[in-house]
This record gives sequence, C-alpha cells and structure tokens, in this order.
Amino acid sequence: MADKSYKSYRQQLNILRSRGMVIGKGSQGSRVMRILERENYYNVINGYKELFLASKATATTEEVYKTGTTFDEVYALYNFDRELRNIYMKYLLKLENTFKTVISHEFSAKYVHDNYLKIDNFDNSTEHNISSSIKLQLQSNFISNRMNLQNLCICLLLPAINVPTMSVSLTLNLKKEFIQKA
Repeated sequence: MADKSYKSYRQQLNILRSRGMVIGKGSQGSRVMRILERENYYNVINGYKELFLASKATATTEEVYKTGTTFDEVYALYNFDRELRNIYMKYLLKLENTFKTVISHEFSAKYVHDNYLKIDNFDNSTEHNISSSIKLQLQSNFISNRMNLQNLCICLLLPAINVPTMSVSLTLNLKKEFIQKA
C-alpha cells in the first residue's frame, strides 16, 4: 500500500488509472484534473469509491476498481449526493426558522413584556443553561461583527428578534427551559 504523501493532480490521475479507473488521455484527463483541483480528491474519490471497488486495499495491495468504472460515474454520484444535500439543507433551514419562530412567539406570549428578562423564569440547574449560552453568544464574533451596540440591546430585549439569531443548540435550551417552567 502506498504512503499518503502529497501527490500532484497528475499523480492522483495516474493513481486512479493504475487502480483500474477508466480515464481517457488528453482532454478527458485534463478535465478530470480540473475537477480534482476544484472539488478535492478526497471528497470525490474517497467519499464515493466503495460502490465501484472490486477489491479493497490491504497492507500489501492497492484497491482495484470494478472493470469499466469511469471517473464520470464516481463524479456523477458525488454531484447527485451534493444536490441531495442541498435539497435537505434548504428544507432544514426552513424548518429551523419555523421552529425558532414558534419558540420566540410562545416565549413572548407567556412572559409578555419584560418577564422573559427575569432569570427566575429559566431553569439554571444544567451546566449548559440559557444564561451561559447567551454570554457565549455575546462574546462571539457573530454579534460583534454583525451588530452595533444599539442593535444588540434590541436583540436582548425582544425574543422575536433574538431567537432567529441564536444557534440551534441555544434555541433548544430555550425551548427546554420554557417547557420546564410551563
């Protein structure tokens, strides 16, 4: 088995060919090298090769691709997976936003104008409580880089503004503490 030292794109291309992957010479080889430059060998090959292997690498032998396996097939699977992840991400972000909106709305409804500012309305018994989470968010670059002091004060006073800027874990802590106090 070869060492994992640095390999140029041409060397990576030759490794794939030596393991039985069909990659034409000339423009097809150049195209594959451009893809590897842009996408990364590990992301494309190591992430998706399992379906295309005839034999896995051992301590003494290299992996071998099934007869007729082309780079385009592996790359097509990589692109399919990326598109699928993008679809999931789109809807996960929408779901996250909806979840945060509901939490913000319910928290504001329960604690009205200023009751949500009172620390007694939260369960501080856990190590990762809402107070420490808010302190961490205040210390983060996210707030210092994106908001001036006036906007920061508004966000701390209004859950409808603050909750959408919170991380998912902080929102879950807020939801958990909100339910425990209900």
